[in-house]
Amino acid sequence: MGKLYRYLSMFLLHFFVIGGVVVSQPIEIMNPHEGLWQAKAFVPIEFKKVRSFGKEFPDQGIAFSTRGKIVGLDTDAEENIYVLDNQLNILVKFSDSGDLIWKIDQEGRGPGDLENPLAIAVSKEHVFVSNIFGSRLDVFDLKGRFIRSIDMYDISTNPVKIVGVLNKSYLVLENVVYGKPGIKISVLDIENEFELVSQFNAFDDTDLNIPAGAQIAKEATVIGEHIVIAGVANYRLDYYDLFGSIYKSIKRDFPEFVRVGVARNSSRGYAVQLGGLTSFYQLSDSLLMNNVVWPENIKNPDKAAESALKGEFVPLEAKNSLDFYSKKGELLYSILSDGFRPKIGSILHSDKNGHLYTATNDPYPRVIKYEVLLLQSSQSLSKER
Repeated sequence: MGKLYRYLSMFLLHFFVIGGVVVSQPIEIMNPHEGLWQAKAFVPIEFKKVRSFGKEFPDQGIAFSTRGKIVGLDTDAEENIYVLDNQLNILVKFSDSGDLIWKIDQEGRGPGDLENPLAIAVSKEHVFVSNIFGSRLDVFDLKGRFIRSIDMYDISTNPVKIVGVLNKSYLVLENVVYGKPGIKISVLDIENEFELVSQFNAFDDTDLNIPAGAQIAKEATVIGEHIVIAGVANYRLDYYDLFGSIYKSIKRDFPEFVRVGVARNSSRGYAVQLGGLTSFYQLSDSLLMNNVVWPENIKNPDKAAESALKGEFVPLEAKNSLDFYSKKGELLYSILSDGFRPKIGSILHSDKNGHLYTATNDPYPRVIKYEVLLLQSSQSLSKER
């Protein structure tokens, strides 16, 4: 109970009383379009490749299926990495040097089997897997030995995905909510038989009338003692506490952002995400990063949705930006590139030690570990902020 009392205390600190009325006071940080370092004559951030994980052919070792099917990656305190491929239905553990430690590759629905797994998270003692289309939570130890399964239908009848481990004790889950611009968060107490501690909705405050059958996913991560959730209607990242109260909101003046497109005809409704915003990845105690994608050739998302509803799909001319922030939420620098993904690949994970893990198909499906380097003049500024 001590942990819960501490979180209740933290929760109460987010509120104060005026005339007997409790008033919430979330922190709001509004960033300009360009970051503090954007005017520098040099790029203050570099990506140094450390190593790759995965082989081109199965007879050489672990050969992943394709970039988009590497759906989960996490690391432990020793920087071993755990990779989940939901096309091959395998979970593998590599050492930091790239050696295969173990793999789980038994397909099926029995104890310890994998079938269409969706996500993973690693704690001090366990590996958690969202398994069987998110209908079951499986628990393994760090040696890959199966421990138990937990039915997720009490949490949601929609697929449930793992977000991460909060404060080493709580497992954070998410599931989509049909007809709403957002997700539902559920928090389980790992040390108390996975008891449900809290459950709350994280919906965008928008006038968008999402069709009842449409799902609009938001991305969530765990940063410190908060659950950070990215917006779908605008460039916004909200820090939620354990009980669903917004502690802090970080926004950016970014007119390029394209919201969800919505359209209807006489028989059905349709919603489409034309771009997207990821939640934060924590690179260190002082540096955060996220990724925003937008189509340059779409100015009216509802018209694009109308065309798609008619079967007339407009090819998207996408751009994306890796945005770097201080720990306080101030935009520092952005790295722009063409396409739906950064040049370094699809972002999977950061390990808080300055490393970023991405997935790529070039020249074959694999995971790449990068060290994110700040030039000396930028390091001090990042720490100060």
